[in-house]
Amino acid sequence: MSGEGLIVQSHTKSKASMRTITPPAWVMELLVKRHTDSHGPWVFPSTAGTLRDPDNTRKQLRQTVAGTELQGLHPHAFCHLVATRLDAVACPRGRSPTTSDTSG
Repeated sequence: MSGEGLIVQSHTKSKASMRTITPPAWVMELLVKRHTDSHGPWVFPSTAGTLRDPDNTRKQLRQTVAGTELQGLHPHAFCHLVATRLDAVACPRGRSPTTSDTSG
């Protein structure tokens, strides 16, 4: 699947999923740079510049974490992992981390 012809869903699964966040400036700088470097509409494009195929992304993730403590972790579980790590740096859910929260 090349990502061409895929329909990008214009809505979330529920109203609770629709939220606005304010990332720290360094995150925005990184996202803007990635978007500019991608030469397309996607911040995290495939190597062909199209939407990433979920199966290929899972395969690449498995290869990346092979032999680490994260091996076997389901991709959806990364959401929980990130939330746990943010909690560990005293970043309550619903508040974006600041640079000082994540740099030390």
